[in-house]
Amino acid sequence: MSEHNTGKGGVIQGPVTVAIRNLEGALLRLRQGEITNDELRPSRTIMGVYGQRQPEQYMARVRIPYGGLTSEQLRCLARAAREHGNGVGHVTTRQNMQLPWLKLDESPDVLWELADVGLTTLQSGGNSVRTVGACPMAGVCPREAFDVTPYASALDGHYLGNDRVMRLPRKFKASFSGCPLDCNNSRIQDFGVIAQVRQENGALRRGFQVFVGGGLGVFPRLAQPLEEFVPAEELLSTCEAVIRVFERLGDRKDKQKARLKFVLQRLGIEEVRRLVREERQALRVGQEEFPNLVPAEGFTPPPAVHPGGSARGPAEPDYRRWHRWNTQTQRQEGYTTVFIPLKLGDITSSQMEAVAGLAERYTGGTLRTSQQQDLVLRNVHETYLPAAYDALRSADLTGIRASGIADVTSCPGTTACSLAITTSKGLANQLVQMLEDTSYQDDEALGNLRIKVSGCPDACGQHYLADIGLYGCAVHVSGRLYPAYQLLLGGEVGEKGTRLASPVVKLPARRVPQAVARLLEHFRSRREPGERFSAFVDRMGLESFRDLIAELAHVPPPREDVWNFMDWDSTRMYILERGEGECAV
Repeated sequence: MSEHNTGKGGVIQGPVTVAIRNLEGALLRLRQGEITNDELRPSRTIMGVYGQRQPEQYMARVRIPYGGLTSEQLRCLARAAREHGNGVGHVTTRQNMQLPWLKLDESPDVLWELADVGLTTLQSGGNSVRTVGACPMAGVCPREAFDVTPYASALDGHYLGNDRVMRLPRKFKASFSGCPLDCNNSRIQDFGVIAQVRQENGALRRGFQVFVGGGLGVFPRLAQPLEEFVPAEELLSTCEAVIRVFERLGDRKDKQKARLKFVLQRLGIEEVRRLVREERQALRVGQEEFPNLVPAEGFTPPPAVHPGGSARGPAEPDYRRWHRWNTQTQRQEGYTTVFIPLKLGDITSSQMEAVAGLAERYTGGTLRTSQQQDLVLRNVHETYLPAAYDALRSADLTGIRASGIADVTSCPGTTACSLAITTSKGLANQLVQMLEDTSYQDDEALGNLRIKVSGCPDACGQHYLADIGLYGCAVHVSGRLYPAYQLLLGGEVGEKGTRLASPVVKLPARRVPQAVARLLEHFRSRREPGERFSAFVDRMGLESFRDLIAELAHVPPPREDVWNFMDWDSTRMYILERGEGECAV
């Protein structure tokens, strides 16, 4: 075991150090035959080390609270991926980064290396309070009520390493949005909040609209409003009260129905509100202490190195397209946020190093991850944009419109996940290749549509929030299974609230791109001026979409067309191979 005594940001201290050493000890006992793999599993899953579908291969999920990274941390992730994995990291819809294809015996080395730069995997798995997310535009968004970063950071730090929240009935997810657009999806969280300000006695008071009991998966539920306005100073005690209600009433016998959303379904929102108020009052009486938040005020421009000459000028069409798609003016005058779309959330070690270099040059060495599986550079002065574009183009990071039709969300699917039914990344890659053509990305009607793909109903790809959502399933015909996708339409997150996409029809995996192309052309040709896709779905009716692609849903027996019985990225007949999930261990 290596010696690691200090860590930047304090992460190496205390519980993280103990947890890594416990994992090292458990691995030693496993190799000596004192415990079994099953007995080891809780020690590694609480550390976010999950078994892959492939024997003896593992994935480590790295916590990135509120999506905040430093360039040094990104370089460390690049090194870990190159030296211990397959040279690729995967940004998740929870703003974390997964490092796949690790050897179990090397996992403690990876965890120590991460801890040395202030990163950890603790509580990125298991029945615990998971990483707290936040809008990647927090602090720079022109529409936000205030910067939610310090609140998300405090909530995450308060529960990291807290032994009491590592044995909950099931996982507990929290997230922060800074404005009514709800960019960080508060309505699918166990504890989701949206920043607000109110006028009280002639002064502005900060607070949050709080939602509880949301979640996707096989039984999707939107979170319900707990309180319309919780003062900022009471936010952490409110979250603690919700967790205590969940800890007491969550189902510990049936893991499939153990999430907070099932407590809410069983008791109703009024009873949950009453119980939370009681718990919060008990915390006041007991004078339990929570971190005192003193949010930073003002804006200090980051130090930046002059970019030097640029081979391309703002008049170049590709640059203009990138500037329109992937940059956003900040509330700080003269500064811009640059979005870096990652194909299916994947980024190579060399690309990580390129982005880290950009952050060091133009943003003071900081960046963020997004719930769209992308990276975000904030506080780039507008005069540096051409040089930033050149660097990103050299790293092959400029071809996709951020949060647009070709910025497809996808979970790993059967390329790594034991629970997956289909090769979601294989299908998603086919869709990206089709949709990255400018005829789709530049189109006024289609360019900003969102497509999300999951390899099973568990919804890691958040298919319910998409204009066009897809999740993997298996369908019988003529005594054989073929890989298929349930198509869903009309999901939306925005100022008018969140709505879940509705199921339409199951399609063979090989025909999904053809079906998507037909749906998009249907929308483009029949859309009314300014009509959103969700409104179009409502106006046309789900049955019309079933009729539109009905022929594609029909699968003849394999003797007539064997192609439909093979998944994407496969040349063999499909067999349903689903292992045991480790998320609820």
